[in-house]
Amino acid sequence: MEKKFCVSDREIQSILKQIAPLIMEETGCREEKIVPDACWRDDIGADSLDVAFVFVAAEKKLGIDIEEGSGWQPQGTLRECCEDIACALRDQKPDYRPAVN
Repeated sequence: MEKKFCVSDREIQSILKQIAPLIMEETGCREEKIVPDACWRDDIGADSLDVAFVFVAAEKKLGIDIEEGSGWQPQGTLRECCEDIACALRDQKPDYRPAVN
């Protein structure tokens, strides 16, 4: 699945708001650390297993199959993950309307 579109900051924030509880529950990090440019390992304190659990939980919560891109690695960012989610939502949910800036 190739990203052929621009994901707005507003759309990133909207997706991040939906997955933030999953990130906090799995990693124990505080909500204020969950920002688009946060790195899983360096800022969130997550290891690869934490990231994998969030990945599966996000798929289940959103009812989509997410292609595992570079954002889903410990050195990836939450922005990259949100871009992967946006791509999956656009491909798999015909009624999905992305937030725009």
